[in-house]
Amino acid sequence: MDVRLDLSQRSISPQGSSFNEVWPQIEPLVKKIFTNDTLSKSDWQEIFWKVHLTCMWDPHSAYQLQQRLRELFSFYITREQQFIFSNAQTDLSLMRAYMVAWKRFMFYYTYVPLPFAPLEKLVFNRGGPI
Repeated sequence: MDVRLDLSQRSISPQGSSFNEVWPQIEPLVKKIFTNDTLSKSDWQEIFWKVHLTCMWDPHSAYQLQQRLRELFSFYITREQQFIFSNAQTDLSLMRAYMVAWKRFMFYYTYVPLPFAPLEKLVFNRGGPI
């Protein structure tokens, strides 16, 4: 008896593990971090899980994810610069605006990298650009 299993049309990766499936789900959550919106515990868990799932099952997704994060980061840095200069009528107001922007940046800097540790490890271990 010859039993053959045809896996040519099946994917061994879990559903929802490709970049194109995951990014639309986590992008709004990452934007919440950048805007200092509150994330629920389940939102945090979702980001961690989706990033881990994507990076482990689809290594090419890590580079796509990295690129999208760079784009988001650049967008929010530009937005902070605009905020600073739009509030800079005097040296004192410039300094105050800068301090507000710096506090927001430190918040991003503290929390955004946490769920993306698998991405960082994967990209560094493979010698890709950061």
